[in-house]
Amino acid sequence: MMAWRSETTQHGHFSGLSSGRGLCSARYAAIVAAAAIFLLIGAAASFAESPRSLVKKGNRSLEKGELDKALEYYERASVDAPESPIVALDRGLAYLKREQYASAREHFEKAALKSDDLGLEAMAWYNIGNTAFKQAERQEDSDLEKALEHYKEAVGFYQTALEKDPALSDAAFNLEIARLTIKDLLDRINKQREMMEQMQEQMKEIVDSLKSLVQRESMSADESRELDSSADRGAGWERRIDEARSGQGDIENDTGAVQEKLRGLFPADQQPPPVQQALGAIDSSLTNQAMAQGELSGKDPGAAAGAQDRAREQLEKAIESLTEEQDQQQQQQQQQEGQQQAGQQEQSQEDQEQQAEKQQPEAHEPRDETAQAIIEEEEENKKRRQETGRRGYKKVDKDW
Repeated sequence: MMAWRSETTQHGHFSGLSSGRGLCSARYAAIVAAAAIFLLIGAAASFAESPRSLVKKGNRSLEKGELDKALEYYERASVDAPESPIVALDRGLAYLKREQYASAREHFEKAALKSDDLGLEAMAWYNIGNTAFKQAERQEDSDLEKALEHYKEAVGFYQTALEKDPALSDAAFNLEIARLTIKDLLDRINKQREMMEQMQEQMKEIVDSLKSLVQRESMSADESRELDSSADRGAGWERRIDEARSGQGDIENDTGAVQEKLRGLFPADQQPPPVQQALGAIDSSLTNQAMAQGELSGKDPGAAAGAQDRAREQLEKAIESLTEEQDQQQQQQQQQEGQQQAGQQEQSQEDQEQQAEKQQPEAHEPRDETAQAIIEEEEENKKRRQETGRRGYKKVDKDW
């Protein structure tokens, strides 16, 4: 994945969650100064330690990676300044570094809600986007659909940040990274769906083979019972016993081949419970098939028929378990197809919007999906946004 830009802490300090350039520290410092951040309640001397001092200590601890200590300072600062967007933003950054994403988002959202300054609000939305991005990365190894959902959220949050501050270049950069990641993720989901379809086809073949074995085992048991009831046990009977034993051996060999095919569908430590149950039932069937073959060798077709019936019952249990697994896979595939279709529609709409921008009078080179190309293209987009009108920062005298 291309370098993704990390969030910045108050006063422009970098959090260092990922590689890449942080937000312009000078401009952020200017926003903080313009917001007149700290309103002292009463005389400064009446405070043992001011919120300003506590926040500074929290920032130093955050830079050192002392997250618990940083949060303690921010918590103490919030006692005297519960509505401060600056404290909320810094607390969000500390929680983000601790990978406590729900808490991080809660405080970033509070910062966005409480801020009267568009620049600070934009940073809050930008960091909400970063939180969603990190949540998506965490989900990629376990649930691609959940990851896709979080990446889409990140896109929306970065767009909101740019609406508040069109010059916020890091938000524009991460917006493009998120969009490219979504494209890649949709490809992976599509490949996963194709693999699932192949697995379902193989599972169907295995179930069909087991059904055939059930029929063969049932016919063998009927023949064994017929042999057991025969009064004539001469040479012809002996020959039929040998043929029944040979046929039972063929059934056992074919059952073993189906079992190996089923085992090959999943790694041993990733077998779904229904597959494990099916494999256990097939093991029991093989045991009874071997017993039936032994009884036929001992000229006891009656005992062989009992073992064959038990073998058939176990094969039917295996079919039942695998049918349950097939149903679960089909439901999962239908869900993925629905989410993938929705994602492709959203991506198609974004592609159309980008294509419309390229049809403006300004000339653009063909897009090269690299980090440098994204930066250059976003600079052009930023100029166009500024020309069409940009909302300025709303300066306030006091923040909290």
